[in-house]
Amino acid sequence: MKEDSMGKLDLILAADGEYARRLSEYMRDMPGGRWRVTACTTPDSLRGYLKGGYPLDLVLVEPAFIHEAEKACPVSRLAVLVRRRGEGGGHPELLQFRPLPELIASMEAVHAGTDALRTSADGRAFVAAVYDPAGGQGKTVLSIELARQAAAQGQRVLYLNFEVWEASEVFLGSGSSTPEMEGGVGRLLYCLKAGKQDAARQLGQIRTFSSAVKCDYFPPSPGPEERLAMTGEDAVLLLDFLAGGGFYDFIVADMDSRLDEAAASIWQRSGRIVWLVPSSESSIAKTRSALDYAARAYPDGLRMEERKVLFVQAMARPQKAAELTGGRGPAARDPQLDYAAALPVMAQYREGGTVSPAYANTVRQLLRRMLPELAG
Repeated sequence: MKEDSMGKLDLILAADGEYARRLSEYMRDMPGGRWRVTACTTPDSLRGYLKGGYPLDLVLVEPAFIHEAEKACPVSRLAVLVRRRGEGGGHPELLQFRPLPELIASMEAVHAGTDALRTSADGRAFVAAVYDPAGGQGKTVLSIELARQAAAQGQRVLYLNFEVWEASEVFLGSGSSTPEMEGGVGRLLYCLKAGKQDAARQLGQIRTFSSAVKCDYFPPSPGPEERLAMTGEDAVLLLDFLAGGGFYDFIVADMDSRLDEAAASIWQRSGRIVWLVPSSESSIAKTRSALDYAARAYPDGLRMEERKVLFVQAMARPQKAAELTGGRGPAARDPQLDYAAALPVMAQYREGGTVSPAYANTVRQLLRRMLPELAG
């Protein structure tokens, strides 16, 4: 399901007049709100709206409206507001009378599961970790472009930055929504570690939405301490919640160059590791050293034997790209580095801008290799 040019999703709300008015006003005034609400307070008005062929991403109705909604609404986009469990007629149910932030967080989870492309048997979001042991090789540009293209294909996408020194907002562009609560991923991690039950509500309040890339992300932390203190257990807790909670279909983990327990845990929870390799022979040698160390220190995280890693040549000149894709040249014959793609050099990347057609096409091929559902 795609969002419109303003980054909004269309919610059709069919409920009692006063309740519909209160929920509509709250969602309209909520900072960083993602939903454009159309309220219908009678079965006739709901039937007329649905027959009009207007865009809709989620239809949320009280039980009295189920019959009319079933006539004209795709079943995959229908959910029911209930006072108690079992009133939804077999459709996804959302408990109606609870704090509105919690209700909206539940709507987000339902929306993530309706008509969504799932990329693993257990329904978890697919996690792609993008890594560069040397730094400065275009890792964040690649991460952002993967997020952009996945979102353009209708995926619910989270860009998750794990860098010590983060500058991702330069790439995410202007026009992003403002989070309702400060604290970013650190606040969410604290909530998860404390075992609090309102983690979904916290997520809804601290994440923000990039209108340029069409994905969610967390505002950067005020300093490096948060990432430096992150343990392997922290990374597992965070990724298991974000990937397994039904909020997203695709998560791009933009990693730091550090090789530590947190990095290994992110690798372990990822479906693919996109490992950028600089083009110089000295950089390739450094990459081999990093691979050897990672395989010794964190074998469960890397799992090379399962072909989890996609090696990608960074900033390749046309001749170098041709050597790699054609199986020629010393880098292409490296027995330890089986290259999946070669990203071409770009002169610049402007804030909120786009990459070159050649670069975009290479990223598209990588994405389809990770998510075969998007092919064609």
